[in-house]
Amino acid sequence: MHVPDQRSPTRLRPTLCRFATLTLLSVAALPSAGCLTTPNNQQFACGVDEAFTFQGFTLGPGQTVLIQIAEDRAGPWTTQASTVTNTTPITFGGIDLYAWSATEAIATWDVTTAGFHTYVRARTGTGLNLITFDHPSITGGVPPVACINNEMSGGANLAEALGTCKSGNSPVIEIHAPFRSTCACAAGLVTTSDVLIETPGDLAQHRCLETIDGNLEIRTADFPIVDLPQLAEVTGNVTVDYAWSGGVPALAARLIEADALATVGGDVHLDWNDPSMVNPNVDFALDGLSSIDGDLTMNIVNVNYDAIGLGAVTVVGGDVQLLGSTGDIYGQNLVPVLADVTGSVTIEPGYALRRVFEGLERVGGDFVITGGFIDTGYNGLDVLSEVGGDLRFESVDWAPIDEAMPALSSVGGALQVTDGDLSQLSHISTAAVQIGELTLDDNADLTALDGNLTVDSGGAITITNNTSLDTCDAETFVADQAALGWPGTATISGNSGSGC
Repeated sequence: MHVPDQRSPTRLRPTLCRFATLTLLSVAALPSAGCLTTPNNQQFACGVDEAFTFQGFTLGPGQTVLIQIAEDRAGPWTTQASTVTNTTPITFGGIDLYAWSATEAIATWDVTTAGFHTYVRARTGTGLNLITFDHPSITGGVPPVACINNEMSGGANLAEALGTCKSGNSPVIEIHAPFRSTCACAAGLVTTSDVLIETPGDLAQHRCLETIDGNLEIRTADFPIVDLPQLAEVTGNVTVDYAWSGGVPALAARLIEADALATVGGDVHLDWNDPSMVNPNVDFALDGLSSIDGDLTMNIVNVNYDAIGLGAVTVVGGDVQLLGSTGDIYGQNLVPVLADVTGSVTIEPGYALRRVFEGLERVGGDFVITGGFIDTGYNGLDVLSEVGGDLRFESVDWAPIDEAMPALSSVGGALQVTDGDLSQLSHISTAAVQIGELTLDDNADLTALDGNLTVDSGGAITITNNTSLDTCDAETFVADQAALGWPGTATISGNSGSGC
């Protein structure tokens, strides 16, 4: 005998059914209140955004059926959807069966090293679980309905067939999904609301968006990869928190894959904070992004990191901040083609600074490096030629290097070096550099005012508390500036020696 065709709940498939040999059963003889025929245990989804059709049968008309989801086989269980069984029965073997179905995407997933998984069960509104079946991939290619039909064709009654064919994990099924969804996306999806993605369920809801007319915030604590294949524009801010608090620290890559994202109308704020990882490779992975109208902030908290990403950004309309509170920032193609920053640039390495912003040519506002040290062999900022505001080095340790900014030609504001280990001005640049004013204060290793600096516009010259710098050298530097037409005032004090 054959179970009913669920797609036609009011009839049986007459070519498949053999009523003559059917053993009549009472409802009480069945091993369950009904069944969940699809999906099946160990089934694979195309992604967390797949919409499943849950369907099966119960033994009563108009019964409520609850679809429940859990991250663990033992629960706790959350009701994902509910439906009601048909009121017209399919009479099968003397038993009335009532079809039900519901189509829903699953909102609750847990992470493994291979991808996502979740647990599902179906039960009546009165709390009776429905039996479930294994996927054909683990039953030798035999789907549940075929298994039941085969058993009954061999002489089993319906109760015996259900008992034989049900999953060993019944009434629970486990479903798997990959980190990168392959589910098809509809075109032209737009939202005018802010979007928050912090669970796989959120990703399922928003994965296929093309335009977000608002802000986008992503928190990756529950999964390592957020794939947004169609997202082309965010009119507001983009905030990504790469913090990892999940139970799979071996998943080193936490990526936001949005290769189609070309423009952001507001700010971009990227946070990386993962105490479980040592010497991580930080990949900000927004390599389709070409322009940011607002600010760009990258905040990296860890010990020693190679940072990459944002490979197509050429212009930032606001400020840029690169903050590393505890370790090195070793850039490897970190924002490599960024040429123009309208606002200011602030870099705060926790330790060494190497190879960052290697295509940067112009900064409209201030350029500030605070803390850490500029390492031997440092070859970032090689093409930076113009700083519209101040150029400040604050508490920076200087290893024996040639030049930090060899192409520098103009500083509209002040060149300020304070509380650092700079030994020679030529370590900044040996090129001819026009600056608005000069402050050298509390640099214990400074011994030489060499280089080719010219102070213009009458800006002040302040050379103070540099205990290894001869006062005569400071006075000579000021005299040379005056000889070039500089009309400003100088403050010289707290250096070594008594003057010329």
